[in-house]
Amino acid sequence: MQHQLFGVRIDDLDKHTISQQLTTWLGGQRPHIIVTPNAEFLLEGRRDPSFVELLNTSDLSVPDSVSLRYAVAALSTARLLHRYPGVDLFLDLVSIAQAQQKKVLLLGGHPGAAGQSAIVLKTQHPDLAIVAHDPGFLKSEGGQVELTAKTLTIIEQEKPDVVAVALGQGKQERVMTALAKCFPFIKILIGIGGSLEMIAGQRQRSPLWMRQIGLEWLWRVSIEPQRLQRIVNASIVFPFLVAKKAFRERGVIVPTRHVFSEVFKQLRGL
Repeated sequence: MQHQLFGVRIDDLDKHTISQQLTTWLGGQRPHIIVTPNAEFLLEGRRDPSFVELLNTSDLSVPDSVSLRYAVAALSTARLLHRYPGVDLFLDLVSIAQAQQKKVLLLGGHPGAAGQSAIVLKTQHPDLAIVAHDPGFLKSEGGQVELTAKTLTIIEQEKPDVVAVALGQGKQERVMTALAKCFPFIKILIGIGGSLEMIAGQRQRSPLWMRQIGLEWLWRVSIEPQRLQRIVNASIVFPFLVAKKAFRERGVIVPTRHVFSEVFKQLRGL
């Protein structure tokens, strides 16, 4: 099943189906791009239509945040049945890569995050072939991101099957698109945002119960006050825009009832 939110395609698939797709792609012959949209992605898409186009050319668009569940409920008669946080999706992909004896390249993240994450993942998956590379600051100009010759050389030499790109929204999606065109031996490219910092232990992930009820944003405010503006965008600006659109198109009662129904289901783990 698919949904559309502000023009962005959202693939509503269960974890088993996604796992099967990843397994198939790792044995395939061409690159596949995975994006993990959240509220900030959709806000960026409203400002930059080319970003929407970029997201919609991906092979898999997996909803990362619970706010998308509520947005679907507000704006349509459908339900977003499945959510797959990007860090969990990536960790499951790593397990599949080890089982298939495929090589993983970690690209980006905060200084030291990729290298430390590689150590952590190697400890958890002793048979995993994994390398890490910090590409440094990448210039973005005219909707394009300029990769250094060193980065391109490392990718060519290592020939990874999976490239996990942690450069932040927008930049990482443009890099994945460029790499898919340059290196046909790559099987899967996935944008993972701040996942490496969590894997490396540089940033603590929110407790499971907070994730289950959609309060990750509150946890991030408490440990990273410098991210307040981004969190305000995701937890206040985005819901306001969704409500404005829903009330204009569907009235007040129906979308409100649908959203509250989804909130109660989320709290009950349904």
